[in-house]
Amino acid sequence: MVYNSIDYSASRFTKRWIENGLSVSTLSALIKMRKSNSGSRKTFRALIIFVLASLFLPTMGQRFEHSTQLQNITHNGFYQVPLLPHIYADLNNYPNNIRIYDTKGEETPFWIKEVPRNTYERRLHTYKINRLDFVDNELILVFENPERRAINNVSLFIKNADVDVHATLWGSENNSDWYIIKDRYHLDNLYSENSLTECRMIGFPWSDYKYFKLVIHDCWRYRWYRHHKIKIEKVGYYSSHIDYEDFWEGQPASIKQIDSSDNKSYVTIDFGKNYRLDQLHIEVDGPQYYLRDAKLCREKWVEKVNKHGRRKRKHWTYTKAKTYQPIQHLRLTSADYNQIDMQSARAQKLTLIIDNHDNKPLRIKSIKPYQQKIYMYTHLNAKDHYDLHWGGAFNKTPFYDLVYFKDSLPKEVPEITFGKTRSLQANTAFTGAHKTKKLNKDFFQSKGWIWMALVGITVVMAVLSVGLIKDLNRRKDETKET
Repeated sequence: MVYNSIDYSASRFTKRWIENGLSVSTLSALIKMRKSNSGSRKTFRALIIFVLASLFLPTMGQRFEHSTQLQNITHNGFYQVPLLPHIYADLNNYPNNIRIYDTKGEETPFWIKEVPRNTYERRLHTYKINRLDFVDNELILVFENPERRAINNVSLFIKNADVDVHATLWGSENNSDWYIIKDRYHLDNLYSENSLTECRMIGFPWSDYKYFKLVIHDCWRYRWYRHHKIKIEKVGYYSSHIDYEDFWEGQPASIKQIDSSDNKSYVTIDFGKNYRLDQLHIEVDGPQYYLRDAKLCREKWVEKVNKHGRRKRKHWTYTKAKTYQPIQHLRLTSADYNQIDMQSARAQKLTLIIDNHDNKPLRIKSIKPYQQKIYMYTHLNAKDHYDLHWGGAFNKTPFYDLVYFKDSLPKEVPEITFGKTRSLQANTAFTGAHKTKKLNKDFFQSKGWIWMALVGITVVMAVLSVGLIKDLNRRKDETKET
């Protein structure tokens, strides 16, 4: 079996010609010809033949774009073929533009499976509250860190309160002698728009004291009131665990950052290809403590209509404006991983917009994409040779009987390695694994023939259309005279 990379499908040039070349007058002439005499019917049939012929013109288009040799096949049995990020970026969303071929050029059955996504865990650990009093117009909160775990942040779950207060954090080994950790936290707008409690995280230098004391008092501007009292329901910290063993790391993105006068930073992220994004890791260069709201967006160009003038002098102009379509809202913080769950999105370019408020802009050092591990499972013969072909445009999704034998897959499946990636040329034919040959271009398989045929059809259509319109006008004049 010889796999030919020439695809005899409808040409994109033919489609463009059909969409733009047939005018309204030609279409109306074709419809009216149905009711005309036999001579017009002959002309109508000739036009239909020309149109149908143009739909089936051969085109020089390769079905696959890349190929590589499958290596490390030591025995007969099941193997897993990793769909690495640079391979998956060339696949469509199904994906159906990927195949495995043996030495004879025949397809080898496979199925695709994703590794389960149990790799990111975010857990709240609550502290035991030993003391929660309101003494001398100050709220005193003492909580215990029994394991003496080194921490640099704590989360306060506060009942909604629109107040403006300050706080001071102390540490102690024996709950008696207290040492300052950080002074004068500014806490304001302690309420949530979506729930009854607000989770406010405060950061501080790494500490491993057994006891911590947080003293909350009124802001100096409202010191004469001395009666602000807030309700703290619980205290704890979040721990995050990311297991990168279930991900493949892609190439770091190209970054361009612009700090705007509106106190926002616009970071353009370019991955170079249409990668599948399951996780994004953002490395930030900033102060020791920061907490910024941000959103990840896609760029979208919108056509804007501008109206000028009035009455008879009015006219319209059309301009394109760039807008940003948010796909993720996040917070960049010094107290946790700056990790984004992208939920298997596909993207080549994104924009990260950071709201700096009145703070010094953060600097984004790097953005690393991670793809969930995806494998092709197939049964291979050690005496045969196999090639992986992928990329290009396909409309048919393969279906093999092998999918009914997933239960036969052993617990430990060896992984395939790849040889050198090759780019498939448009004038090559695939005759088996590792074998390609250059096709002899005859006249009817060249682009010159396609262009000549399109020009010829266009000329014939134009001549026939003009003749039809003249014939219709002549018949109208004869009808009026009679």
